[in-house]
Amino acid sequence: MHPLELVLLPEAVGLVTVRDQHQTAVHDLHRDRAANLKAGSLTEVELPDGTTLHFGYDKLTRLSSVTASTGEVYRYERDAAGQIIRETDFTGRTLEYQYDKLGRRVLTQYPDGQQLRWHYSAAGLLVRQESWQPEENQRVLKDTTTYAYNKRHQLVKATNADAVVEYEYDNTTGLLTCERINGREITRKWDNLTGRPVSESVDGHTLHFGYNPMPTVRWNK
Repeated sequence: MHPLELVLLPEAVGLVTVRDQHQTAVHDLHRDRAANLKAGSLTEVELPDGTTLHFGYDKLTRLSSVTASTGEVYRYERDAAGQIIRETDFTGRTLEYQYDKLGRRVLTQYPDGQQLRWHYSAAGLLVRQESWQPEENQRVLKDTTTYAYNKRHQLVKATNADAVVEYEYDNTTGLLTCERINGREITRKWDNLTGRPVSESVDGHTLHFGYNPMPTVRWNK
């Protein structure tokens, strides 16, 4: 198994992606299950390294387990509403999840006692993420990320102790035109008819995109 790296998804919905090729395959499948079910539930996948992943489902055809040909098992446990409340990865590490009455994830519990907590506005928008760490038989708030939105409910600012990320959008199309990370700007231009990106600029350098008749990138410079 490869070393594991935990990466919080930018949507901050609480899911954790584990950047191991086996683990990533599991989460990729979880995101794409709707497409797979159109042709029947996917039963196995062979990875480039020759490892085979076998997928198990519950009576409602929801993903419940992934078994690698090397013997490791990845498991999901759900509540009566079908929400994942416990997730055990290939290493045996278990994460537990809690939800509010609207089905939004509000807490992730890690084996070492760390907690991630999420808070939402009356409109249902994520407004704060908190990281709590265990210290001397209690949990201490270590980091907070706050989120701000425009009238369209588009994210315009995310702030924590280390970074400020800001977003600007076109007033007509709503497409992202500028992203600032601690003041460093990335600007984007779009084709207003197709909604496809035509250029991206950062630090005085511009990348241009062109397209074939089919909407695939043809060239860039």
